[in-house]
Amino acid sequence: MRAVNAKVIARRQNGVDVKFSNGMRDFIASIDKENLTIEDIKNYSVNVKVYSIIRNCCNAYPANVLELGTSKSDDEEIKDLLDKIVDMVGYTI
Repeated sequence: MRAVNAKVIARRQNGVDVKFSNGMRDFIASIDKENLTIEDIKNYSVNVKVYSIIRNCCNAYPANVLELGTSKSDDEEIKDLLDKIVDMVGYTI
């Protein structure tokens, strides 16, 4: 998945939310783990869900795009995405 303009939008006790774009649509990667460190992300020992907010005229709802553990292709794509996010955001997570 192409990722540009990644930035941390929320820091939680058990993870972070990173907003990024693929050039056309915005996505949010929810990276979860208790006492999260940058090394956990580099070693892929985190739970990750990537979703996008789908909007129409009156409401909006999240749609899951990728989730770690659902398929091998999703897992490989999430690993590539985590590498890109670490490169763009840096060690400020």
